[in-house]
Amino acid sequence: MPILNWPIKPFVKPYRGAWFSLESIPWFYHNSLIYLVRYTVLNLITPSPISTFFFKAMGMKIGKNVLLNTGNISDACLIEIEDYATVGGSVYLMAHYGMKGYLIVDKLKIGKGANIGLHSYVMAAEVGEFSTVLPNSVVLPKTKLPANSKFGHMDEILAIKDKNESKEAKEA
Repeated sequence: MPILNWPIKPFVKPYRGAWFSLESIPWFYHNSLIYLVRYTVLNLITPSPISTFFFKAMGMKIGKNVLLNTGNISDACLIEIEDYATVGGSVYLMAHYGMKGYLIVDKLKIGKGANIGLHSYVMAAEVGEFSTVLPNSVVLPKTKLPANSKFGHMDEILAIKDKNESKEAKEA
């Protein structure tokens, strides 16, 4: 598949426009090759150096010592994962989304040492260095998480828990 993707890879770039247009054809073609492998053999070899090699060959920029424990990746040539990042199991990484009748294809960047929790969705966003996306979270498009931050619905639960614990400590 990477050999079939090689001639079209330079034409897949950020785009905003109609779902069905000449400009979107390279994006459709690129993703159809990824999905062909994803829905046949990729889940059998994830996590392994073979799946990491496949995504690198499809154009994804992957740094050293990256743990990639998912096959649910779209738009590989628009995704960059820096050194020492961890992408948990069943995480969905995609650099595209649809909004108000438009297809929007953008870039997705995961910073150095970042941690993406189990079954999270990260869509066309930027995750800062050493940031953590908690399990089952959704990082919406155009979100820029600052370095060393935590993101996810669990933050609200932990904040309420801390508030209740401090209230109980005052009452005691």
